[in-house]
Amino acid sequence: MARPKKQTVDYFPHYVNSGKTLFILEKRYENNGYAFWFKVLELLGSTNGHIIDSRNPDEWEFLLAKTLVSDSLAREMLDLLAKLNAIDLELWNVGIIWGTNFVENVADVYKNRKVGMPKKPDVNSFYEQKPEQAIVSTSRNPEPSEFSTQPTNINSQSKVKESKVNQSKVKESKTNNQEIFSRFFELFSNFNKKNNSKRAMALQVFHDLPQFHKDIIVKGAENYIQDYINNHSDDPDGNYSVNPYEFLDNVMFTNYQEEVKADTGYDEELGF
Repeated sequence: MARPKKQTVDYFPHYVNSGKTLFILEKRYENNGYAFWFKVLELLGSTNGHIIDSRNPDEWEFLLAKTLVSDSLAREMLDLLAKLNAIDLELWNVGIIWGTNFVENVADVYKNRKVGMPKKPDVNSFYEQKPEQAIVSTSRNPEPSEFSTQPTNINSQSKVKESKVNQSKVKESKTNNQEIFSRFFELFSNFNKKNNSKRAMALQVFHDLPQFHKDIIVKGAENYIQDYINNHSDDPDGNYSVNPYEFLDNVMFTNYQEEVKADTGYDEELGF
């Protein structure tokens, strides 16, 4: 069996004089834009075929963990990169990150390997394929008595419909969980930026949680953070609070399901 051809690289050019892409990103997003772009390039370099599929929850969450930005900010910057032709706009419209310029910049690597460079993927291959139609044999025509009182293709049609529904539910569940984790982690990141370094660890714990726990972590995080602010006036930014990884790993969110209101200093008994 032939050995699979390697389609990753260990390096890519980092030019001293940056072009318009980096200038615009840095101008609009400051260091976040600069770091985000080069970390995306690093991911492209280390990913087989230099393709990142943002529709895959694991790949997308890893990108967010590596770049240390929120879900919304990552998508916003990738939208801009696509408009600037830094990544392919057509592919990004279906959630695929691919950069023709990036692949051309590492052409020497593949030349030294004496193998062809990865080709731009066909965008049509990423659209959901329709289920194959059942093949009906025409080798013989059965007698009328051989037909059942119901059309013979009902079962196959039902299975196709059921399969579509199941696939839709799985896709919807993955998307929902991705949104849950992004919202949860965003709460802790906004509370204290030091929590950004815990994203990958927190994500691993999140994946292992049962669904009924995943459904309540955002509420738990909101109440915990508010409770911490209420009771630690000397540390409103949460410098000494528990981090998101510990919050999930110790299942602390189950203890913060009751609503916690902001402490305004108002005493209901005293009326002020």
